[in-house]
Amino acid sequence: MFTVAEIVESGLCIGCGLCAAIAPDDIAIRPTDNGAERPAERVPVVGNRLAEINRVCPGLQVQVDNDYPDADFSSLWGQVRRLAKGHAADPTVRFESATGGVLTALGQFLISSGRVEQILHVGPVPGDPLNWQAKVSTTVDQVAAGARSRYGPAAPLTRLVEVLDSGLATAVIAKPCDIAAVRAMIRELPDGHPADVRYVLAMACGGASLMSKTAGILDRFGVAPNQVASVSYRGYGNPGPTTVTTTEGEVHQLTYQELWEDEGTWDLQWRCKVCADGMGEVADLVSLDCWPGGGPTGEDDGFNGIIARTEAGAGLLAAAISEGAVVITDDDLPVAETLELWQPHQSRRKRAVPQRLAAMRAAGLPVTTYSGVHLDEFSTGEVDEGTAVRIARGANTDPQPTYR
Repeated sequence: MFTVAEIVESGLCIGCGLCAAIAPDDIAIRPTDNGAERPAERVPVVGNRLAEINRVCPGLQVQVDNDYPDADFSSLWGQVRRLAKGHAADPTVRFESATGGVLTALGQFLISSGRVEQILHVGPVPGDPLNWQAKVSTTVDQVAAGARSRYGPAAPLTRLVEVLDSGLATAVIAKPCDIAAVRAMIRELPDGHPADVRYVLAMACGGASLMSKTAGILDRFGVAPNQVASVSYRGYGNPGPTTVTTTEGEVHQLTYQELWEDEGTWDLQWRCKVCADGMGEVADLVSLDCWPGGGPTGEDDGFNGIIARTEAGAGLLAAAISEGAVVITDDDLPVAETLELWQPHQSRRKRAVPQRLAAMRAAGLPVTTYSGVHLDEFSTGEVDEGTAVRIARGANTDPQPTYR
C-alpha cells in the first residue's frame, strides 16, 4: 500500500477528494503552494481505510469494464455504441454552456424526467468566484449553475460517500478520472448497500490546470484576487471568451486562442500528463469538443461530440433526443476517422502514456495501473526522456498542504 502522502508526493494525486470522503475525520482537501488541491492529513491514515483508499484512488488505478456486444471497439478510442454531433435544444443552455450544452441539458433532463433525484458535480463556491466545490443538485436551475468549464482544481468526490449512502437515484457528471473513482467505489460497496448510481457522465478532458493558470490570467489583466467579482473560462458562445469581471465593474477578456496559445502557461497537473483515459472510456456517455483539428478557428453556434459508450448511456441519449432535450445534427459517425479529426491531442497522449509511465517506474515511483484501456498496444518498451528529465528536477512532486 501507498500512504496518502506518498501518492501526493509521487504526482499521482488529481485532487478528486474521494480519500477525504472515506476518512473525513482525518483528511481535508486543502490548497497547496503550487496551486493544486490535495489531501492534508490530520493524522496519517492507516489500516483498512488506507487499504480502501488504495483500491479506489484514480491516481493508483483506472479500470474500464468493456462490454463489446453492439459496440464499435478500438484500443485507441474504447467502446462506442453511438457517436453523434449535437447540442442542447434550449438555446440559452446552448449559448451559456462551455460548448453546445449537452452535459447541462442531459443533467437537467435527468432531473426533470425523474430518472434521477440528484446529480453530483462541481459548481461555484458561493461568495468565492475563484473556487469551485462538490455540489449535489436536485433542480434544473441548480444544474445550470454548474455549467461551463472550470480550468482549475476542484474536488467533486468529497461528497460521494454521502451521495451513495443516501440511497437516492443519482447521476455523476465529472472528469474521466473522477468517474473511474466512482466506478471503483461502487465496486467496493457491500451487498445490500443502498447506493443507486444510474448514470456516470464525463467530459473529454485534456487535463486539469493548477490554480496558477487562473493566477496568470489575473496577472495579465493586473487584477488582484480580492478584486474579482466573477470568472468565466468559457461559454456565452463557443468557445466564448475568458472573462474576468472586477468588483468595480471592469471587464477583461481573452479569446480561447489567447488563453491556450502558450503551452508553457497550461500548468497541467502531473497526473494529467500520464492519463490514458482523457476520452472517458470508463463513463456511460462522454461529451467533447468537436472542432476539426482539435481547436477552434473562431466562434460558432455551439456543438458537442457525443459518445454513448454503454447501454445506459445510449438509452439516456435516445430518450433525451426523443423528448426534445438534445438535438442531433450528425449521427452514426465513423469512430476512428471522426475522433482523430476532433481530438488528435487525445490520440497523441494515449500513445505517449506507456513511455511516460516507464519513466516514472525507472525513477522508482508508483504508477497508475490501467485495466481495460489496452495501453500495452501502444508501448514501445522505451522510457520517455522528457518525462525522465522533468522527474529529475522534481516537476512531478506536489507539496503537502497543511491540515487546518
